[in-house]
Amino acid sequence: MIKEEEQYKPYVIDVDKFDPVDFFERMKVESEAREKSKITTCYLIGNVDIRLVLAAESDKEKVPLLAYDSVTDMKGQPYHISKITALDRNDIERLCVEKTSYRGNDEYSINLLLKKESWDKVHEVTQSLVRKRLAFIKEQTVISAPVVQEPLVYYANVTGDLSRSDIDWFVQGLTPTNLTTDDSREKAITDWMERWVQNHPDDSQWLILLAWRYYERKEKDCKKTTKVYEKAIRYDPSRSIDPFLQLLHACYTTSSSHDEAIRVYNEILAEKKMEPWEEVYIRMALADAFDNKGDRQQLLQELGKALSTAKSMSVSYP
Repeated sequence: MIKEEEQYKPYVIDVDKFDPVDFFERMKVESEAREKSKITTCYLIGNVDIRLVLAAESDKEKVPLLAYDSVTDMKGQPYHISKITALDRNDIERLCVEKTSYRGNDEYSINLLLKKESWDKVHEVTQSLVRKRLAFIKEQTVISAPVVQEPLVYYANVTGDLSRSDIDWFVQGLTPTNLTTDDSREKAITDWMERWVQNHPDDSQWLILLAWRYYERKEKDCKKTTKVYEKAIRYDPSRSIDPFLQLLHACYTTSSSHDEAIRVYNEILAEKKMEPWEEVYIRMALADAFDNKGDRQQLLQELGKALSTAKSMSVSYP
């Protein structure tokens, strides 16, 4: 055990004395301490003016022919925001403020839970705004204005350099509500993802997210996870298997599906062209499955193949 006062001390790595087991143990302890410190408070918006709007930090970022208003964020940083609202309070079911204590500092984030009936609209709107700036606004004041990296659907996370006073101002006028686990919402999210993947089999982002969703269930569903993987590869045989490797390994290991793991890993090795490092990972995962079955001979055989492939990747420097 690590004493509480030791938990958040900076971890300085001495390359000559680096112990990976100790390093990852400390990372795990810190992650668990952060999670344990988390406090979540949720609110209903009511009639408070909260919106998500296309924004620009400079004239260069502005979209031609769109009208903009000039506003500032909570620290006085100027922004230009479109007069057309992308999403508003009618699309937001509730929002939650998360406070996490880490190394003596309090960090805040805001999570927006979007209404089920708005998910299609949210995805369509934010898909058109990828690589553009989207401002989260309360009453003409910008809370955060990140560049959209991928479309939103059922929630949005707002982070930034938010202070306690920023949060106090932000929640004024909002109505506190209970933080509840809505099983129907979780099912609706899965249903939406399945429908989207069914209609868009080439969308690798949602294929991977759906695979993770099956894995993260209380009852891990490796069969469905594997089917998503097979669908992705069948649609595009050249697709990288990188995003699925850790997922498949974790899924089979935690569900003790060792025979299923061996079958799938062998199929991947037989049918899929891959990078050498991917083969090493698959061989190691296969060795792990044989180890869990108590098959030492096959374990050693796969470790030997993994080592051979790893050696072929070695590069000598002068």
